Amino acid sequence: LVSSSIEDTIEINVDNILIVDDVKSVFSIDGNAVEKNREGKLESNIKNNYSMKNELFDGEGCLDSSYFSKAGKLDKGMVLLRQHMFKSCVFNTNIQQFLKDNCPSGIEYEKWELKNMFNQPILAKDVYMIISPSSLKALKFGHVKGSKKKMWEHWKNKIKEEGNIFGICKSETQSKRGTDEEGNILNQTSYQMLNSIPLDLEDVKDLSQFELSYIEKLKNDDETYIKYLMQNANDMNSNEMLVNLYFRNTNIVNAKIFKDKRKTDIKKYVNHVKRGKVRLNGDYTTIIGNGKELLYHSIRKLPVDSKGILNYEDWKNSMVLFDNEVYTKLHNFDKEYVAFRNPHTSPSNVLVVRNVYNEFIEKYFNLSENIIYVNAINFPIQRI
Repeated sequence: LVSSSIEDTIEINVDNILIVDDVKSVFSIDGNAVEKNREGKLESNIKNNYSMKNELFDGEGCLDSSYFSKAGKLDKGMVLLRQHMFKSCVFNTNIQQFLKDNCPSGIEYEKWELKNMFNQPILAKDVYMIISPSSLKALKFGHVKGSKKKMWEHWKNKIKEEGNIFGICKSETQSKRGTDEEGNILNQTSYQMLNSIPLDLEDVKDLSQFELSYIEKLKNDDETYIKYLMQNANDMNSNEMLVNLYFRNTNIVNAKIFKDKRKTDIKKYVNHVKRGKVRLNGDYTTIIGNGKELLYHSIRKLPVDSKGILNYEDWKNSMVLFDNEVYTKLHNFDKEYVAFRNPHTSPSNVLVVRNVYNEFIEKYFNLSENIIYVNAINFPIQRI
């Protein structure tokens, strides 16, 4: 936690942080369980009605959009924050707008009090970040100070001593592997991803269509190859020199030195694609899970029992996504897409998702194309 590099810092007054209990979704599912047999060897066994548990807010939180503006990251959907024994992926959220929209009738908003997990009061107007214990690792050592509540106070005092400064490790980023003719973002697969799909020869041809077309352009279209040289120029190769010569005299393409370089580069690129690096319409996205539930939990309107388990029957009519439904601006809505976990280790890390539009998500979460909102209630997405 202390050795991560940061790209920026942000000041967040710890008195503006609302910490709420973690919430679990517990449900039954059929699946494979890897376990030891009597001989101590690992084996995979089918389990019917296996009781699965998902932590809904594992390592995530919400940060008011005003702080993204202050940090100059209004175009970002998340920042990964670190501090003493603290790590949280906080998402760009209109927290104050949500609280104002849900202030109980008959109560003046300026005087509306919320309670954190330790039953301590905090005015709604002062809440700008919402987290759970899964983000604050210090609480695991609450016994050192006598209780988790005392550790919470100790942690806050330590952060105040350092000016309430949090480190920003990273934000979501877009692929730099180009776009197709329609302007769709491209990123490359890995051999693990391709080996996880039941492909035949025709399927591979379909998946490789963009790359096959691109390789033909590298061979036969001078401008495509010049653009390739520019994109791959560095201090160790001759790309920049050849590009400058081309713009001075396009006949350089007929020179032996140029032809040999082109042939070598194309061969190298073909070998790159053969290793499973096939560009497709897609990109990596950062996951936010059950953001609505976190917001409603902050005002204690989420039906949770004393063990922190969500009552699905009481909440299902308020859910915005069900099962494998997701929300992302990366692709068109009302269509199905194939999602891969990264790092990708097995066919179990593949999921077909349905991208659906939702007004609540759109209203309260400012998510970029490289964020995906998912559902972990009664669905094993965290295992997948």
